[in-house]
Amino acid sequence: AIPASRRALIFSCGMPSILNDLMPPEFKYADISIVLEDYVAGTAGVSGCDITYCAAPDDADWTCVPDDMALEVYRITQEAVTNAVKHSGATKVSVMLGMSDGKLTLDVTDNGTGIQQRGTRGIGRRTMRQRAEAVGGRITLTHEGGQTMLRVEVPMRDAD
Repeated sequence: AIPASRRALIFSCGMPSILNDLMPPEFKYADISIVLEDYVAGTAGVSGCDITYCAAPDDADWTCVPDDMALEVYRITQEAVTNAVKHSGATKVSVMLGMSDGKLTLDVTDNGTGIQQRGTRGIGRRTMRQRAEAVGGRITLTHEGGQTMLRVEVPMRDAD
């Protein structure tokens, strides 16, 4: 058992909140688009950064996205938005979820300093890439014209 003093430390550090963010209970009653919209709104409210969200097409059936795919896309979104806000100095972040031509796409674009090259200790990019690959997808990162864009493409499959 965890001693009371340790439990208090864990709760004061926000550990339950972190755990809920990793496996949000919203997935029990909402689709990926609604969960991402809620995440973006909450993050924009506490970060002071201008973060926008868009899902297209308007008539997409987001309920057909399999749970494992939805969860990995959500976690990639968390990491990408966190990196933009905390590490790149971005003042604007755009999150766009799309579905077309048998693919689910996620674009996270920011106006920060760009992609740090070798020598960084973070594991975020590797983790995002592994998450995308776990559901058959791929990630591309680009920086040009003062904007950094992370694109995730995942082939759609039937929900389980």
